[in-house]
Amino acid sequence: MYHSEEIIKQLQDNNILAANALDRAVAGVRDAVRDQVGKIDAGKTRLINYGSCFTTEFYEKCTEQKSEDQRFIAGIYHLLKNKAIFTEMLEVYFEVVFKGRDIRQLQNIKRMLMQLNIHIAASTLTSRTFALGVAMAVSMSLNASLPFSRLTGTTIGAAASILGVYGIVQQAADSANHLKVIHPDYYQALYIVELEMMFFLIEDKLLRAGALQNRWLADDQVADIIYKLVRLS
Repeated sequence: MYHSEEIIKQLQDNNILAANALDRAVAGVRDAVRDQVGKIDAGKTRLINYGSCFTTEFYEKCTEQKSEDQRFIAGIYHLLKNKAIFTEMLEVYFEVVFKGRDIRQLQNIKRMLMQLNIHIAASTLTSRTFALGVAMAVSMSLNASLPFSRLTGTTIGAAASILGVYGIVQQAADSANHLKVIHPDYYQALYIVELEMMFFLIEDKLLRAGALQNRWLADDQVADIIYKLVRLS
């Protein structure tokens, strides 16, 4: 009974029980199963790599995975401790973006945002306060309700669930390594605050907004990214 009530609650929370949402429900189930199977496979591969730790060939990979596991746990600790983790990660991103920009450039970006009807609260216009103001505006507009049921895979069985959860660590590691390649400055900034393994939580949002396609952004590009993150999330 408990599981039934939990499933119903998850469906209600995601508006899947709405009378006109059957097609979305079917798509959601299909996506959940596909995602979970992928995570289980990733978890199996990661565990197999650990099984080869004693061979010279896999020692370096094994050491890398252990470090990723430790940093994932550190990120989860941040997530549990800090309910504003989305704002924190976004603030780090915008601090990187605004770094080196003078007050004239910040005012220019703020003016362009006002023309788009986006108003950023900042007591004083510095790169740091503006980064926080933008991060708060963006995080308020994001759908921050993470699909934890799809992440944990609680309906597939204990062993599969363990593999699925461990597959999340692989997903987080893949996202962090991808960020390290395409935007090393942001990766390094997240690494310093032990949040690079949580980047996978907002990766899709930033990619869809074009926030990671170029490390050197003009003022109008920055304003466009902020607009997309706020309005199109």
